[in-house]
Amino acid sequence: MILAVFAPLLIGAKAVFFGDLQVDRGVRLVLKGRDPSVLLTSTQSIRDEADFALVNLESPLCDSTLPAIPKRYSLRSDGSLAKTLAKAKFTHAILANNHSLDRGVAGLAQTLRALHEAQISPVGASLSGDPCKPALLTKGADTIAVLALVVLPGIDSRHLCADASRVQAHLQTLRSRQIPSIVSLHWGSEFSPGVDSQQIRLARTLVASGASALVGHHAHVVQQEVGVSPSIVEGIPVWYGLGNFIFDQWQPWTARAQVAQVTLDAGLWKWRTIELVRKGPWVKMVDSR
Repeated sequence: MILAVFAPLLIGAKAVFFGDLQVDRGVRLVLKGRDPSVLLTSTQSIRDEADFALVNLESPLCDSTLPAIPKRYSLRSDGSLAKTLAKAKFTHAILANNHSLDRGVAGLAQTLRALHEAQISPVGASLSGDPCKPALLTKGADTIAVLALVVLPGIDSRHLCADASRVQAHLQTLRSRQIPSIVSLHWGSEFSPGVDSQQIRLARTLVASGASALVGHHAHVVQQEVGVSPSIVEGIPVWYGLGNFIFDQWQPWTARAQVAQVTLDAGLWKWRTIELVRKGPWVKMVDSR
């Protein structure tokens, strides 16, 4: 008798990036008291196959008693959302966006506390340290650094990463240490599927500084440069805009969304795009390429 012994197939560090998520306003009304987990199950297999799952958290997680700062759109989700995201295998929350401070610094503090208690790592925000400090995603011998930058006016750079020069400095340091880096970018014009000149210039600058991939959001629609996503800039994948993940913008032109998947395996960089389609707050996978 011949016994065959099969060694497990080892795959390097795999990370997936989801677009904008918030469960306030219209999403809260549709849920009618149900846990937001019902909106996450249809994409669970994407996270099950990944080592790290990141999402742009487009609202603070805080008490409703905290006053909203004066602005046109102010969002808020309950602190319990952090544990819901953790159960759905989200490992990191991108906070460098234009809504993380909708309930002020106190709201950000509660957000960070809720994420910490749920064992979800924040990226792009800090109460007292460097908000641009990279998060290191490590599996075995493979490490990927993730930075988050918001490129919009009126952002408090003391608490959110809004300084591109600081991100560039981190990228250059990481490149000298031979650590591949992904930059999450909250940028562009809302509801515009096209890419503007500022995005193109900044993408080239970040790639020249050492970025290994760029992943964007904020436009609430999929953004792409030449009809294909990701665009390739000097051999580097750039997803200019992933579109919404869970959001209460339900116009037909916001239905398409994407997930960016990147894998580092023994120094080899791989990527693919997973297509999603949204109907109301519900989302499902279409295909991948």
